Amino acid sequence: MNRLAGGGSFLTPPYASQLARKSNVIATRNYTSLPPSSSSDPGTLGAIIGVVAERLGIGELATGGLQLAVIGGALAGFRYFGGYFLEFLKKKTIVTADFDSRDESYSWILNWLSEQPYSHKTSRFSVSTSILRAGQRLPGEGLDANMPPVYFLPSPGMHFFTYKKRLVWLTRERPGTSSPAAAVANSNAMLERIQISTFGQSRELLQNLVYEAQKKFIDRDKSRTVVFAADQYGAWRRTRSRPKRPLSTIVIPSNVKVKMVEDAKDFLCQENWYSDRGIPYRRGYLLFGTPGSGKTSFVYSLAVSIYTMYMVVMGQSVNSYNRLRASLA
Repeated sequence: MNRLAGGGSFLTPPYASQLARKSNVIATRNYTSLPPSSSSDPGTLGAIIGVVAERLGIGELATGGLQLAVIGGALAGFRYFGGYFLEFLKKKTIVTADFDSRDESYSWILNWLSEQPYSHKTSRFSVSTSILRAGQRLPGEGLDANMPPVYFLPSPGMHFFTYKKRLVWLTRERPGTSSPAAAVANSNAMLERIQISTFGQSRELLQNLVYEAQKKFIDRDKSRTVVFAADQYGAWRRTRSRPKRPLSTIVIPSNVKVKMVEDAKDFLCQENWYSDRGIPYRRGYLLFGTPGSGKTSFVYSLAVSIYTMYMVVMGQSVNSYNRLRASLA
């Protein structure tokens, strides 16, 4: 240690250098222990915007506006592209079958639903006396019973139930609720739409459901004659089914019955012959006689051999010649 002229003392250079090094270490530790500035943290959106604004020389007010613009743009982009992503995800994870009331398959599904346990347990159900597309009966010969059947069906809306131990949900829509197809409803029948969905990528489960519904519906009519009628738009709609009536119960000459049945069956097997020669594939029979002589009854009995019958009520069902031709084409 060296003494000063006034009696003081001062540290020798080695001690002074050690003290300086300690001071630098303390200062360095204090500096590094400070929390990092949020404006320089590149891990957050605000920090990134702050850095960009600082480089561009933008003030704090403009920086806040820039942050709001970026966040709003991100939300708008998520809303726009998020819908496409959700739709893509839905297509990859959900299988849906669609049924329109203008198609015969709609009757299959209604009949199938009426036999499901869920339709008899749900607290939201609708009651119907018909499961046909048009829901109408033909005028003419009497009904099959004095009291029509009653069908309990799920009401419009969404329903969840199980089919073969798989979760299935059903959506039933009607005009005036949420169905966009209501705008094209132009007949007396209420247009409806049913969608049946389940999780997965395979259509096998829903296809089996459709085949099962079809078989159940057809089995109901094995001992009955199905009647279709042309509506005012030229489309064939199933209107009813009735018990089959044997030809033996029709009182007309036996040779007439046998000849017409054989001719009708032969005609049904000759479609290629007509097509190869360019001849329209159609056959007509003119039945005449006094009222009550059995003309209509014979047509119903003839349909027993053909399985189905199509009827046109002139002046009532089809209101133009072109639509009549379209129905018979």
